[in-house]
Amino acid sequence: MITAMLAFVFFVVLLCLYSDTTKNSFSVEAGREIFTSGDATFHRERGKLVQSDEILERKTVPPVFFSRINGEDQPVEMKFTTPSRVIRMILLSIVALFLPVIVALFLTGFDFQKINLGGSAVWFCIAVPVVPIYLLKSGIVELHDRPWIYILSKDGKKKRYRPKPNPDDVKDIVFGFLRALIIPPISLAVWFGIISFFVMVYLTAGGM
Repeated sequence: MITAMLAFVFFVVLLCLYSDTTKNSFSVEAGREIFTSGDATFHRERGKLVQSDEILERKTVPPVFFSRINGEDQPVEMKFTTPSRVIRMILLSIVALFLPVIVALFLTGFDFQKINLGGSAVWFCIAVPVVPIYLLKSGIVELHDRPWIYILSKDGKKKRYRPKPNPDDVKDIVFGFLRALIIPPISLAVWFGIISFFVMVYLTAGGM
């Protein structure tokens, strides 16, 4: 019941976020009238707007950006919400939400009769508020702040640019994780979380 209530609250927040609240319209997409000339063109004759007989051929050229790669300014194309990134984001959210259940399924040999979802109740209460926040951050911030960059060659081919990981950043992550496991008082909270997670997995697996 607590999980369902939290999910309902986040649903209302998301609906208000993506709705046209300035016009008091409780809808996800507000209708706007957009007038276009279609394929026709217009010109003025004696101050009047008259439709031309000729059809204008519109050529839309995608924008080309220049990014400094390996010390050189190279033409690149940026992609943000690609299908693979969106699917990966959704799959990671599902895994994060049902992580204790997934681990318990592996421990029980995928015996669904032994699974007790009540054992992961605390995890669900924590994950339900956190996962939507992750989705909002990934969908609005990460996907746009870290676009996929494709280098454009002279013959028009595209090749994705994958920057090499910085060794210093990797060291900072490793040392930060080790400090969180060893140095109190943060280590106490970390170990408490780890032990609690395995207890929830044990209870979800029906005591195995």
